[in-house]
Amino acid sequence: MNKCDLFIIDRDSIVLKNICSGLKNYPIKIRTFEDSSQAFNELQGNHPRVVIVDNNMPLLNGREFIIKMSQHCFFQHSTVILTTDIDLDQESVEQLRTLGFSEIIVKPLRAENIVQVLKEIGLLKDKKAA
Repeated sequence: MNKCDLFIIDRDSIVLKNICSGLKNYPIKIRTFEDSSQAFNELQGNHPRVVIVDNNMPLLNGREFIIKMSQHCFFQHSTVILTTDIDLDQESVEQLRTLGFSEIIVKPLRAENIVQVLKEIGLLKDKKAA
């Protein structure tokens, strides 16, 4: 089994490439997916520390993804972050947190935002300036 630190699931390949580019200087293993069903199937064998999933995915959206994770007891392995292009009110954010999302990030996604969140949850460490 090839242990992975981070799964990123988004329907936009450009978003995936930009995030990976912003994370290239960190010593973490990343897998990206444009298909949330495929990503879910890969969870069982990989158990990434963090999963970032877009809410607006075809077939298996972010909410359905986390519910399925719960049904299969995958929460013990992964912190789950939701990305969305909808600006949510506080009540909606709290409802999403009750599903199990630790963070909700409103798009547009920028690598520096992802880096900051991953630092806050402990996946990334601050790099010292050269």
